[in-house]
Amino acid sequence: MTLRLIPLAVPILLTAAGCGKPTSTTAPRSAAKTAPASNAVPPALAAPISETDKELSLGTQLRASVSTLQSYSAAFQKTADGAAHRLRESLKGEVPNGAKLGMMASAWEQDWKDVGTHAQSLKEQQQSVTAAEARLWAKMTEINGTISDPKLKERDKAANDKRKAEWQACWGSACKRVELASQVVERGKNLHRVLKNSALRGELVDCMDVLNSIEADTKAVTKDLTILSEQVQLLEGLIGPNR
Repeated sequence: MTLRLIPLAVPILLTAAGCGKPTSTTAPRSAAKTAPASNAVPPALAAPISETDKELSLGTQLRASVSTLQSYSAAFQKTADGAAHRLRESLKGEVPNGAKLGMMASAWEQDWKDVGTHAQSLKEQQQSVTAAEARLWAKMTEINGTISDPKLKERDKAANDKRKAEWQACWGSACKRVELASQVVERGKNLHRVLKNSALRGELVDCMDVLNSIEADTKAVTKDLTILSEQVQLLEGLIGPNR
């Protein structure tokens, strides 16, 4: 009896024996990657700062220093006024007992620490303004020294001296205001000491005159600093001398 192979079984057997149609081991070629053309435009090179620009920037630096000084002054006044107002409100009405005086002393201590911090910032910024104005006047003197025309040089020096005298008079007053801020801080510390003793003995001594002086002087601190800002604008020509 002759065995007949089923035709469909042949390719199955060949495949099982590893004799099927060889498969390609070569991976299909991927499309060649082409680097995209860069459309980025290189940033423009910054123009070099000229010597004149560097020298003129001294006025801008002074103005920035004065502006920061004014900001610190405003923060000092706002904080000190707020502390004084809260204490004044606490003292209204019935005579406070020892416990209430103790709470007042604690609240004032915390408020006054913030005031002291602003006063210290004010003093440090005063030094920054002093350094900035010294650089400005030194540069103006240096530039004047390079003028070869004697008459023109003398006129330029006279104009420098006039503006410097105006500035220094105003700056001297501003420095006194910064010192006044330090005095206000010390007065506030004394008031805190009185409040603590008042709490310990259960009786408040009259200290309204100290509180009144603190409120008055905190407002005075900013007065000459506003005028100082006008002097800086005069130096930069932002306002005229006959404002």
